[in-house]
Order: sequence, then structure tokens, then C-alpha cells
Amino acid sequence: MTTNDWPDSPLDAVDTAFAALTDGPRPLSLDLTPFGGADGLPTGVTDLPTLHRWLLAHPRAYTARDLVWRELIRRARTNRPEWVIAATALAMPALRHHAGRLRAGWPGDARDVDAEILTGFLTALRDRVDIDRPAPYAALAAAGWRAGFEARRRDGAEATPVDDLEHAVGPRTPRRPYGHSDLLIRRAVQL
Repeated sequence: MTTNDWPDSPLDAVDTAFAALTDGPRPLSLDLTPFGGADGLPTGVTDLPTLHRWLLAHPRAYTARDLVWRELIRRARTNRPEWVIAATALAMPALRHHAGRLRAGWPGDARDVDAEILTGFLTALRDRVDIDRPAPYAALAAAGWRAGFEARRRDGAEATPVDDLEHAVGPRTPRRPYGHSDLLIRRAVQL
């Protein structure tokens, strides 16, 4: 791959690097035998694309997810860049989801939001997420969201995109983040 072929988006660059690590005769793999098949997790040496597909197909296999993510975080913290890329690539569905939500209405370059999300995720991966607590994956993804949200706020796009409230019938509990206080006040006045 030449420099001209490298993606402009930081999130796309992670996908490209992950594809390079997992393609070929010796793809990056993880031995899942120590996890004992928790929640139906495959056992034995499993290449990371297969593991990624399994994690996506089993979103409620919390015990297995936590075991896999703790191992990925441990490996990423040993200063082995291939595992940093692997952990980031396996978190890509959540990171892309956050990026899509935070880009909505964003007047600036979408790659800036992507870079902030990636930076927040990598900072948490390196030293901020406590792997002894449940759901380390969720904590990593949330760190990416917070970094992207902070970039929006810092650059003047304080309002957080929310679903259209015009079609809501009856009371409903808002999803986090609830929105900027000015938007809530304006909506209350309208009602």
C-alpha cells in the first residue's frame, strides 16, 4: 500500500491497518482456550476477524465479552502496537456509531470528530480503563464518545443531536445526553 492509498479518516485508517494485520498466512489471532467457552465463546486459537464476527453476533454474552476485552486491553498495554490496532478495530462498530451521531449537524470536518473519538478511546485503552470492573469495552467506547462530544462543545457545537421529539406520544425518558439546556427550555416554552 502506498501513502496515496492510505485513508484520510482516522477510523478508516484503523480498518485498513487491521485488514493488513489479519490478512495473509499468519493473521493476528487470540487463543480463547483459557476462557473455557464462556457464554458459548469458541475455544482454541481464533483469528481476530472471526472473533469480531462472534462478538457482533452475541451482544449479550457479557461474561465472554468482558474476558476477551480484558485480554485485548492487557495486550494493548504491553506496548505491542498490533494489539492496540486490534482492540481499536474490534471497537469500531461503537466508535463509528458515536462518530455518526456526533457528526450530525457538525459544520466542521468529520475527520476532526473521528480523530477526537479515536484519541479518547486510545487514551482510555492505554491507562484509564480499570480492567477489573465490568464492561471494559463500554468504558472504552464511552471515553471515545466523551472526547468527541467535548470537541463539539469546544468548537461551539454545544447541542447534542437527539431524535425528533415532534412525533413522541406521551411521556418518555430521554436518552443520554439529554441535550443542551437552551434546547430543553425552548422546547418547554413551545409545549
